[in-house]
Amino acid sequence: MIGFPCHIKTVLKKESSERESNSCQLRKVKFKYCGYDIDAVLDRLPTATILSEECGVYTVEVEVFGTGIDMWLRSQGDLIEVIT
Repeated sequence: MIGFPCHIKTVLKKESSERESNSCQLRKVKFKYCGYDIDAVLDRLPTATILSEECGVYTVEVEVFGTGIDMWLRSQGDLIEVIT
């Protein structure tokens, strides 16, 4: 069996530990939602809090661990505008 060269093992280990440390960090994300049903967001993100609502546009804040939320937010397209 052929193994990875030492420098590749070091890089892989470093990337793995960076991912693990990012996934453990609690962060707050604030965004505006202008979709059809705010309940869909609240069901998906149990820690979500509605900060305000104006003309059907909701400002929402959520506390999450890691960076997985970023992919979900991008997948919502024009329905969501990330504030922070």
